[in-house]
Amino acid sequence: MIKVLDYLIEYPNSNTLFIGLFMVDSSFQRKGMGRFIIKEFIQYYASYSIKLAWLTNNIPAEKFWTNLGFKPVKQTKSQDGKEVILACFN
Repeated sequence: MIKVLDYLIEYPNSNTLFIGLFMVDSSFQRKGMGRFIIKEFIQYYASYSIKLAWLTNNIPAEKFWTNLGFKPVKQTKSQDGKEVILACFN
């Protein structure tokens, strides 16, 4: 496996797309592949408001997503009770 991207279209509403999971194999990290994939993804789904969340203590994830233009919206709890930052693009 090189990468995994899991997302829901029209969740939680009709104009929103929610990225639930994005992973790149460690041997392919820090080579621009993840950034390339997400930029293409954003361009393809430009008509949607794209949302996602990362764990509050996951600094590498925060840097990755904010460098791509995602803006933190609020701190909340995930369904399993973990503290997360909800972020949005568009």
